[in-house]
Amino acid sequence: MGKNGGPVLDVIANLGVTLILFTIGVKLRLRTLARPEIWGALRCILAQCC
Repeated sequence: MGKNGGPVLDVIANLGVTLILFTIGVKLRLRTLARPEIWGALRCILAQCC
């Protein structure tokens, strides 16, 4: 809110986001992506963005 964290905080934040995405990727299974619910939700998100 008007204050900058500096370059060290940026690096820590980027590492945190990378670790979260890595953890999600490790736990994700391809069968989960094949479900119709996933594709339906993705279709709705893309329709709202475009």
